[in-house]
Amino acid sequence: MFNFNFFTSQFSTIFIKFIFLIFLTIFKRINSLPNIDECIQSLGMESGRILDEQISASSSFDPLSTSPIHSRLNTESGSGAWCPSSQINATSHEWIQVELADEYFIVGVRTQGRWDKGRGLEFPSAYMIEYWRPSLGRWARYSTGNEVKII
Repeated sequence: MFNFNFFTSQFSTIFIKFIFLIFLTIFKRINSLPNIDECIQSLGMESGRILDEQISASSSFDPLSTSPIHSRLNTESGSGAWCPSSQINATSHEWIQVELADEYFIVGVRTQGRWDKGRGLEFPSAYMIEYWRPSLGRWARYSTGNEVKII
């Protein structure tokens, strides 16, 4: 004979376990989000914590003096900047890439033109930021809502 009480108690136990697992998963996920107030540390482009091998670019004007490793903030390394191989125009697609070893919650980006002891006058007037996440499987442009963010 069918025992309805046994069935409902087993079902309730399974359902409660399922709800508990969902709660733990959600709590763990929310609990693992970064505290934005603590996200003020730089990742290492100035200090060298980001290694030269982690920095690449589409091209360089002079591999010895303007390669991407010379793109570090506040440095006089090489010519004090990364420079692409030719002048930028409307059809150019030059890029510099920093390969981060881990996933980070990026809250800001600092840029500067050619350093020249702080007197450099060469700098981009606008740029776009693209990022890669393994879960996306493609490059995505940073944007706010549906609008591509040009900085």
